[in-house]
Amino acid sequence: MSEDRIDDSLDLTNLTNPAVQRLQTVEFAGFLTREDSDSLYVADVQGTWVIRREDVAFLEDWEQSSGAIAPEFMNRSGRPVRVGIKEGALIQEIRPWRVEQQHSGLTGSQVRQAIDEIFTLGGAPLPIGERTAIGEKRLAELERRFQRRLGWDPDSVPETHSPTGTYVLRDGYCDADHAL
Repeated sequence: MSEDRIDDSLDLTNLTNPAVQRLQTVEFAGFLTREDSDSLYVADVQGTWVIRREDVAFLEDWEQSSGAIAPEFMNRSGRPVRVGIKEGALIQEIRPWRVEQQHSGLTGSQVRQAIDEIFTLGGAPLPIGERTAIGEKRLAELERRFQRRLGWDPDSVPETHSPTGTYVLRDGYCDADHAL
C-alpha cells in the first residue's frame, strides 16, 4: 500500500498536470489540414486557423467528429483533432473571400458626405435617454450573434450542437458564424 503513496511534489505535479493544462488552455475541435515544423493548420467551416507549435498545449484525435456535428464534406479536409491552445496565444486565420466590384453610383465627395452623416451626429448633443439602455442591449445582442466561433466544441454530441464558448473578435469587428 505504501507504493501508492505520493512521495513528493513532483509526483503530485505529474499526476495533476493533464487537468491543470486543460484549465489553462482554450480548447476546440477542427480538422488538421497541414502541419510543419513551425505551425499547425486546423480548419473549420469558415477558414483555417494557423497556430504556432509553441502555443499548442495538446493535440489529440477528435472522436466525435461525425457529420452530425461537422458537415460531412469537412471529413475529407483532414484529420479530426482536438486542440488546446495556450491562453494568450496569437493565432491567425486563413479565410476565403470573394472580391466583387460594385459601383455605388456615388462620387467621392458624396461618399464622404454619406460617411459623415452615418458616423457622426452632425454637432448634435449625444442622444442619451431612456432608450439608450434598450439600444445598447440590442447592440450587445447583435455582437453576440455575429461573433466568430473557434472550431467546434469537441465534447458536443450531435443533438446539441453546443457552441465552444470561445469567440474571436478581430480589429473590433465580429465575424458571423452560420455553420452550425
